[in-house]
Amino acid sequence: MYYSDAQRLRRVFADYGDYVREETLAEEIAEGRAPDAAYVEEQMVEGEKVTFAVRRVS
Repeated sequence: MYYSDAQRLRRVFADYGDYVREETLAEEIAEGRAPDAAYVEEQMVEGEKVTFAVRRVS
């Protein structure tokens, strides 16, 4: 899972990243631009626009 444009989420993922990975079945949570072929979606999280992206791994 990738995210960008989210100052607040840095701390959330630092504190609760293991839990989020387990719940989302993500191998990793990375800040930055999503790789090609990822599904990208923008959401509002507590008034902040956040870009999330996921991609399937083999």
